[in-house]
Amino acid sequence: VSAVAPLDRGDFLPAMAGEAVFKLARDHAGLFRLLSRFQSILARHSPGLLYRMLFASTQGADTELAQQPEFKASMQRILTECFAEGIGGYVRDIEQFLAPWSEGIFDEPPPVHLWHGRADNWSPPGMSHYLAHTMSGKAQTHWMEGLSHYSCLQQAAPEICRLLSQHQDG
Repeated sequence: VSAVAPLDRGDFLPAMAGEAVFKLARDHAGLFRLLSRFQSILARHSPGLLYRMLFASTQGADTELAQQPEFKASMQRILTECFAEGIGGYVRDIEQFLAPWSEGIFDEPPPVHLWHGRADNWSPPGMSHYLAHTMSGKAQTHWMEGLSHYSCLQQAAPEICRLLSQHQDG
C-alpha cells in the first residue's frame, strides 16, 4: 500500500511532500539530525503542532481524513511513540530509505499487489509505476482515484484482508 521505490532509480523527490526533509538528510546529515531533534521535542511537548506541520500538504481524501478527530489522535500518538526513544530509529529509517537498494532485488520478484492512491504525495504514484514496470508483469497495480497515502490504506485494507483470507483458505 502506497509503495515506495528506490530514490536513486527515478526523479521521485519533486513529487513528494517530504522532498525538503529527504534532501536535507541526503545533503546535510548534521542539519537533518538537528531537524529530527526539533521534531522529537515537538512530538513530546506539542504533538498537535507537529501533526499540523506534517499534514499541512495533504491531498485527495487525506485532506478530509486529516481533520477527523480519531485519525488526528491516533497519528499524534504514533508521532509521540516514534520519537519516544530519541531520534535514532527515525534517522536510521530515513538514511536507509535514501541508500541505494540492493542490486538484483527485482531479478526474481514474487507476485505482488500494489495499492496506490493517485493523489498520493507522500509516496507518489510514479513509485508504483516504477515497481510495476521493474517487476515485469509480476505486479498487479490497484489504482485508487482521489485517494492519497492514508486514505488509500484505509480503503484498501478490507479488500487486502479479504484477498489474504481467500489465499489462506485456498
